[in-house]
Amino acid sequence: MYFTGLSKECAEDVLQETFVKVFRKLNSFNQSLSFSSWIFRIAHNEAINYLKKNKNKLTISLDAEDEQNLSLINILASEENVVKKISGQETSAKVREALTHLRSDYREVLILRYLEQYDLNEISDILKKPLGTIGVLLSRAKISFKELAKKFNLIDDEQS
Repeated sequence: MYFTGLSKECAEDVLQETFVKVFRKLNSFNQSLSFSSWIFRIAHNEAINYLKKNKNKLTISLDAEDEQNLSLINILASEENVVKKISGQETSAKVREALTHLRSDYREVLILRYLEQYDLNEISDILKKPLGTIGVLLSRAKISFKELAKKFNLIDDEQS
């Protein structure tokens, strides 16, 4: 799960609870809304509930490191531009790290808009906030992320 720090097993537990809730509440789904936004909202709430319940018990998954190591091995074994790929992975890691330093509401709108590629109306449905609020959050989130990007050396001061 994006930037939650959940292990694969914990994420699977959240996913299972999400599908159970979707099944139980399927009759209450408002068909005038987007189905994917509705499910995403349930998953979002389940992840937040899980994090609140287990905040003292959270562990970091080692699976991500194993996957990254295998990815690195595959890159080194290939004939492609190794430096470019490794540089891209380093940048990705810096972006992920910078995102963890954002306020949670800013992080949510950035992830939904730019990683999940939802439009503003869908984000409004998912987060149950007015469209204008989503626009303001997104604008402020981009400003905050730009400042963090400078701190994490993702952009130069001249680029801003």
